[in-house]
Amino acid sequence: MIEDEPAKPYFETQRKRLQQIRNNEGYKTYGVEWGLRMTLQRLAFIVPSAYIKSGSDNKTLLRRRKDIEIYAFFKLLIVLMVVFSGLAVYWAGLIILFISAFDTFHALLCRIFLNKEWREEVSPKRNLIMVFVNYVEIAICFAGAYLFCDNHRNPANGFAFIINDKIDVGTHHLTSAQAIYYSFVTGSTVGYGDISAASTFAQVLVCLQIMVSLFLVVVIITNMMSNFSKTGLANQPKGDCREDSNNY
Repeated sequence: MIEDEPAKPYFETQRKRLQQIRNNEGYKTYGVEWGLRMTLQRLAFIVPSAYIKSGSDNKTLLRRRKDIEIYAFFKLLIVLMVVFSGLAVYWAGLIILFISAFDTFHALLCRIFLNKEWREEVSPKRNLIMVFVNYVEIAICFAGAYLFCDNHRNPANGFAFIINDKIDVGTHHLTSAQAIYYSFVTGSTVGYGDISAASTFAQVLVCLQIMVSLFLVVVIITNMMSNFSKTGLANQPKGDCREDSNNY
């Protein structure tokens, strides 16, 4: 079985891919797209997930897959703990959330712009599950950013967020649950209006989350549905799933 084959050395593989992109081998690009592809490939050496993947060098592909999945769920647990523990209101917590979101968003961008170099045939169902985990993780990271913004706003200048009178009088900061709720509502672009951004910086965060969420929903989910249209909802035959060596 392909899953029993040894995984290729991660950093050595990334160096080869960087050289291929630099020389426009296989897939020719120029200008902004070439620059973006080069940047994403260079970042592949420093994102946290790189060291998780390199830890499975010379082990089986199945082991690497399991390591990546465990890491993805571990990150989701970490960002939840940061938000609910109150750590998100401190710089240390914000940095943890930023690194986690950056790592995930890098993988998602690579799924699009480095598709030829990075991605091989894998189970569409597995991809869809992991993209859903990524979406939830990023939404919670934004919730943490909202908490940080809200708690570092001087009340004398007004609150960062306004809470509708039917929920609260709007005289204290958002709770962790309210921040997560607001983040998911913002990400879905529903906009109930019960909580709204009041400060300029909070409004910038909201605009950024809407753009990121639209990218995830429109581009990533559409890509997943395209895979389903080729393979259907039935499980793939044995041996059809190959290593998705750099994404999760």
